[in-house]
Amino acid sequence: MLSKLKSLLPDHPVKCPILLGPLRGARPLMNPRSSLRYIFGLYEHELNGWLRETIPTVNALFDVGANHGYFCLGVLAAWKRQSINGRVWAFEPQAEEVKRITTALHWHGDDVERLTIQQSFVSDEDSHLSVTLDRYVADHDIPVESLRSMIKIDVEGAEMKVLEGASRLIRPANRFLIEVHSASLLEETLLFFDRHSHPVSVVRQRPLPLLKREQRDIENYWVVSV
Repeated sequence: MLSKLKSLLPDHPVKCPILLGPLRGARPLMNPRSSLRYIFGLYEHELNGWLRETIPTVNALFDVGANHGYFCLGVLAAWKRQSINGRVWAFEPQAEEVKRITTALHWHGDDVERLTIQQSFVSDEDSHLSVTLDRYVADHDIPVESLRSMIKIDVEGAEMKVLEGASRLIRPANRFLIEVHSASLLEETLLFFDRHSHPVSVVRQRPLPLLKREQRDIENYWVVSV
């Protein structure tokens, strides 16, 4: 049944309205044949409860590893439903993905003014290819001390480098969402937050009934603020 449904869909990036889940209302530019979990709010469904609780409590998002913008556009859509005037700073090194976010952003009305895209890597040092979050917020006069921020990090193994360059954002009011891809990186991440007295918990994968397991590593976890 699912394969027949996919065969009826375009096999190239188009506007894909997110219909369900905490990020519903977003309209990222994606290939629908590989995006049905996104569209029906089931992508990384393990995080849905945490997102429903957390999004209304923050008014800023630093999306490190924004990919095609599903997450940052979804948070903007959630804020709009809740009448929250939040700001997003998205970081993505790949030009094609930045182009997708820029295109999709024009389908989101006045949200254009609330999302800034930085095409670069985020790391623990500043260079012509990368920026630290500490330097970025300083250079752009972002008042992080007065914001309640969510920092979402998904950078395929470089998460600790991002954290080491983000000392100004390690604050009790802020909420972290970090995807890690190995047990060793999970342990390192937990130790980092323990040193900073920032309580976190681990969200583990939970396959959904009737659906195949998402295509991701067995040792894949999310570290979230509590």
